Amino acid sequence: MSEAAPINRIALVEDDEDLARSTAQLLKLAGFEVTLFDRAQSALDVLDVDWPGVVVTDVRMPGISGIDLFRTVRERDAELPVVLITGHGDVDMAVDMLKSGAWDFLTKPFDPPQLLAQIRIAERILELEDRLATQVDELRRVNQRLETDLALAAEVQSSLLPEKAPRINGVDFAWVYDACDKLGGDMFNVFPLDDRHVGMYVLDVSGHGTPAALQ
Repeated sequence: MSEAAPINRIALVEDDEDLARSTAQLLKLAGFEVTLFDRAQSALDVLDVDWPGVVVTDVRMPGISGIDLFRTVRERDAELPVVLITGHGDVDMAVDMLKSGAWDFLTKPFDPPQLLAQIRIAERILELEDRLATQVDELRRVNQRLETDLALAAEVQSSLLPEKAPRINGVDFAWVYDACDKLGGDMFNVFPLDDRHVGMYVLDVSGHGTPAALQ
């Protein structure tokens, strides 16, 4: 949804003057800011510069239809709630629009409180989506910090591993160390004691992965 589009701003596109007036009055009494349009083209001209939080549009209007308006809005914003107002003969079309991302549709004649209820539901869902997006962003930041800390810990662990094999006549040493996670819980070393002896150890910490490595 567009950043400058609070849910309480509604674009109502309806060429039936009486229905538009009564619906707008109800929404205003409920605390919404309503902008009325009697043509879809007029709404599009304004939407280019002033994005609302919800679009409510009649399906059949002179000139550009409400369906064309819906499709244009959906191209620009995949999440903006669009409620369609239809006649009985447009129900199948409205159902197709639901499949394309319309929020809901109301069939004329409808009781304006029905529209208010739909907008309240959209308001609640969008608030929950915003809250979820905020939590996801916070989890992403925490995960990034954790990844950074684990990378630093892995560097420290690597510094404790042998850098090169000791040179002992007649004996070759080789190894592969592959941690099962960002960090491994095992440690080893190989080191010369004198010209004929070599020391080595392997530490196998109980458990696996990062918790074992931290022990």
